[in-house]
Amino acid sequence: MKLIDFIVCDDVRIEMGNKLSIMGVYNDTLTLASPSGSDLPWPLALRLGIYSRFILSGNDQAPDHFRLTIRHETNEIAGGEGILMIQDPTKPFALALPLPQLAIPGPGYLHFQIALSKGATVLFDQEIDRPFGINRP
Repeated sequence: MKLIDFIVCDDVRIEMGNKLSIMGVYNDTLTLASPSGSDLPWPLALRLGIYSRFILSGNDQAPDHFRLTIRHETNEIAGGEGILMIQDPTKPFALALPLPQLAIPGPGYLHFQIALSKGATVLFDQEIDRPFGINRP
């Protein structure tokens, strides 16, 4: 199994006609603006969306469950899991995850880890190799 895309954005929306809208795509750093001369109020509430795509190859089994973990530096600040229903295992499949507001404790890095499993067997477990930095201007 291979991770094709992992996009961090402001929001992911599922539209009619089996389409997705991905808004406010971030590169590797999110810079938060504050009024001139003032500090940001930590913890800061931040809403994000995650869009990821995978492809199976060879004899890979199709996963039926996912788990996403989000850490700020070394502390887990959010996580979620759910069921996957892959219609056609010969085609790429996607996870579109609009997340609830995260409480970001301060400047630093967010790390994302995604695991896919079938039953109790973990088929894929990867920390995204680009930390997502949060900085002040």
